[in-house]
Amino acid sequence: MTSITASTMATNTPGALHTRGFTLLELLVAMGVGALVMLTATGAVMQLYQRFERARVEEGFAAESLLMQQRLQAFTDGYTIDYDWYHDAYGSPGCRAFDPRQLPPETPTENTPEARAQVPYGRLFAWDTTGDGLSNVTLGGMTPEGMPDPCIRIGDGGEELAQLLLRSLSGTERKGWRVTAGVLEETHLTGEDTDGDGLSDTWTETEPWTPLPLPTVEVASLAIVLHPNADTTRAYSLPQTQPFITYRMGLQLPDTPEHRNLGLTGEARPTLQLRGMRTLRAW
Repeated sequence: MTSITASTMATNTPGALHTRGFTLLELLVAMGVGALVMLTATGAVMQLYQRFERARVEEGFAAESLLMQQRLQAFTDGYTIDYDWYHDAYGSPGCRAFDPRQLPPETPTENTPEARAQVPYGRLFAWDTTGDGLSNVTLGGMTPEGMPDPCIRIGDGGEELAQLLLRSLSGTERKGWRVTAGVLEETHLTGEDTDGDGLSDTWTETEPWTPLPLPTVEVASLAIVLHPNADTTRAYSLPQTQPFITYRMGLQLPDTPEHRNLGLTGEARPTLQLRGMRTLRAW
């Protein structure tokens, strides 16, 4: 008689289940596919996040750039061109030397452009051309030959100046803008009339040149053109002209690690040129 064991019956029973585990190769392949899927998904999410961040930064830059024009308008309200301050800062390149017939009492001994530049701007409009010790206030910035005195001109005319220098309509306050190493700076001064002529002649710096907080904008350049480039309120012989400025302001996104990580460098770095005109009242 043949003996049939339980194990033999289980093996030979029709429909019996055959089970086995995964091989090492199959596990490695599955893990590799899973990792590839996760990597692809992560990369897609990172690209989407980077695009969102770039759009956010670029929108912030554009919004802050538009606000710069409003800042400029607010900065100039109630102020006019400070020709005296500009004369101290830039002088008159077209002014070569003194005209011997136009020597005010404060004239230095040497007849040179450097010596002429030391004369206060207001004195250039009222020389004593008759030798009677009195200023010819009606001369108004003209030479004895009736030609416009080049020494009252700020710069060369049409020249772009790197500072915006203003005086209040009352003549008692000064404030200015300038750009230093990509940073827009502002200063304020208060004037005092020490000789009783109604004009401030001594200035005290109440706020030194201080960087303005502009985290999303870097001011690469500031260029100001004066129109006219002489104070016509003092030049009685010249046509009275309402002063105004034309300006050009170069803006760019600050170069920070965050912006570099977003790829906003080189040609991809956002930039903008603001151009405009601002009419300023004369005091």
